[in-house]
Amino acid sequence: MKFIILSLLCLHLLHSLLEVDCGGHGMRTQYHEQGLDNPHSYKFGYTTGDHYNPQSRHEVSHGPGHVKGSYSFRDPHGKIHVVHYEAHPKYGFRTHHKKGKR
Repeated sequence: MKFIILSLLCLHLLHSLLEVDCGGHGMRTQYHEQGLDNPHSYKFGYTTGDHYNPQSRHEVSHGPGHVKGSYSFRDPHGKIHVVHYEAHPKYGFRTHHKKGKR
């Protein structure tokens, strides 16, 4: 029984990594996993792969109230912005923003 559950879990994790054709605008990647360390843990993310408006987001949580992640986007002037964030039950919500070059 444990082998079947473990096999199904591995199969689910393999299928959670997807690459989807975006109609000539590049490739999009996404993933999602739950129950990593405990029933409340998860991680997910995506990348659009769009050459004109690339965006991405990644987030992980190891338990209730504690989340770390980042997202990125290209502004109208062509600069890539990356924002890292953390939500913590004791310290609240904090961000760190980096503006990149064209």
